[in-house]
Amino acid sequence: AIAAWVEKGEAPQSVVASRFSQMQGLERTFRLCAEPKRAVLKQSGLDPKKAENWECRTPKAGAN
Repeated sequence: AIAAWVEKGEAPQSVVASRFSQMQGLERTFRLCAEPKRAVLKQSGLDPKKAENWECRTPKAGAN
């Protein structure tokens, strides 16, 4: 995704990032969304520490 952005000017709709710690290793992955979209958990009960459980959505009017 980053290579296409740099080489072709095609910005990704989202990027998956990771958080690591020395004690636990991989702690979580999370989705970073292109503005104005926000990452929203697909449904309750899913593990919020896994990027695949999130999707990018445009916020409703008046929402922060």
